[in-house]
Amino acid sequence: METTTGGPAIPIRLANAHRFWPLWKYMTNRAVAIGSKKTFGKAINLWQQHPESGYPLAVWQDALRTYAQSEGLLNYDKMCSSGLYKRDEFNQYLERDAYDPHPNREFLEHVITVEMAFRATGASVV
Repeated sequence: METTTGGPAIPIRLANAHRFWPLWKYMTNRAVAIGSKKTFGKAINLWQQHPESGYPLAVWQDALRTYAQSEGLLNYDKMCSSGLYKRDEFNQYLERDAYDPHPNREFLEHVITVEMAFRATGASVV
């Protein structure tokens, strides 16, 4: 079973280390790109990565968004973490994300993660 970061959901062993290659490739590419952008002002990639092979996969991101909406995780009035966000800006972000979901998708994933954690622990921001 693949996880959203690209590695299999199994412990790493010598016999299955090859299954972790997509994850390692993604992580090293990202680390080098961030470091080179800060150092040289230009992002450098070690390996070419096709858009459809990027992690997390766009299909998974869309499924996460659909799940979050069905559970009310993105409904500002029902969110336990709503105090962390400005209502108007948050709703505008969700509207933009509905039309162009890929830029800054990590923010939405963080919002969903925080909201799920708050609900699981019974915490809230007032």
